[in-house]
Amino acid sequence: MAQCRHSVNLDDITFGDDGSRGSPVFYLTYFQMHLDFVDLTCSTELQRHQLVRLNERQTLLSAPAIDICSAPLNLLPGLQDEFDKSIRSASFFLLKMNIDLGYTYSGVCKNIAIYESLRYRTIECTTSIHSFGKKILETTEMRYPLNQDDRLIYRFDFAGDFFNTFLNGFSQLETYSEAVWAIENLTVMQIYKDIDAGNAPTTVLCLAFVFEPGAGGIDVLRLKDYGYTD
Repeated sequence: MAQCRHSVNLDDITFGDDGSRGSPVFYLTYFQMHLDFVDLTCSTELQRHQLVRLNERQTLLSAPAIDICSAPLNLLPGLQDEFDKSIRSASFFLLKMNIDLGYTYSGVCKNIAIYESLRYRTIECTTSIHSFGKKILETTEMRYPLNQDDRLIYRFDFAGDFFNTFLNGFSQLETYSEAVWAIENLTVMQIYKDIDAGNAPTTVLCLAFVFEPGAGGIDVLRLKDYGYTD
């Protein structure tokens, strides 16, 4: 079990672009992951199975908060260090992905992840995937914003190639419990940095994803430092 430590005692010291304390400057506004497949037993048309989706009424801005020590730090190596280093500039969230595993066909896993910023930024995202607490993949991508209806929108891939292999591999497992075991020990951490020229790269958002079988919803929790250990 990873040891938790508290080094920041302020309730929340992230400052928004408008100068307000506690306002995320870059945040997730929509997320879904689905599987496209063809069931040849009943149709030749492409069908879609939704794996998980952020409810449109949900918002990270009003997510309930938990202490950083309540996060599964043993499955998310590096989260504590990033929290200690970047809590003054970034918002941290834990997303519990309740994956709907009620499908029996292999297919193509796709995702949609949309983010928004209140001002122009060049954003770099580093995605780290861990299995049983060990890093198995890390990727980096950079995005410029798209102006849509006077909103600065970013789209990032959520490790689509990895999840294609991971989820389609379930068909090779002998029991459902093996799939549950694999998915409950999978975590993803994404660190988003503002890398605009002339400024030192600054972390503006960190998302930690944990997974379990469920009905396809996402529980969002904001990570803070309350100065105690459970």
